[in-house]
Order: sequence, then structure tokens, then C-alpha cells
Amino acid sequence: MRETYSANAGGATSYGLKVIEISNANTAAAMDFFVHLLGSKSVTDIVTLPTEEARKTFDATSAQNRELWQLAQKLATEAGEPVRKHVAGVFRKAG
Repeated sequence: MRETYSANAGGATSYGLKVIEISNANTAAAMDFFVHLLGSKSVTDIVTLPTEEARKTFDATSAQNRELWQLAQKLATEAGEPVRKHVAGVFRKAG
């Protein structure tokens, strides 16, 4: 049980840190967008910047979701490993 709790605690910390990292990146991207939008010198820029930003945001969000999904899968595997080892050991002793 101790190994399981330890793996879960470490996994939750890693996941939380990744979410904070992604939040910081998204905040910085939003600020950059607003700076560029406020610095626009033409109507064309004002029209095209949001479209470009939407594409960038979609791509970034897709990549971030993929990262979080892969991390969640890894953490689930690591959290279940001590239990799997324990069950395997019980079956070995019984057999």
C-alpha cells in the first residue's frame, strides 16, 4: 500500500505541475496576442490576427491535451504496478 500511495502522490504532483506549466504558457500566449492586437496598424491585421490566434490556440491545446493524456496513462500504469506485483506474489505463493 505504501508503494501505491507513494506512486499516486508523485503522479498527482507531476500532473499538477504539468497543468500549471500549460496554464502559464496559455496565459503568456494570450498576453502576446493582446499586445499584437493592440499594436495593429491596419484593419487587416485586426481581422487576421484573431484567426491566426485561433489556429495557434487549437494546435497548442491539441498538443497539451495529448501531453496530459500520455502523462495520465503513465501515471495510471505506475500507480497500478505495486498492486499488480502484490497480486502476482500472492498467486505465486498460492501455486
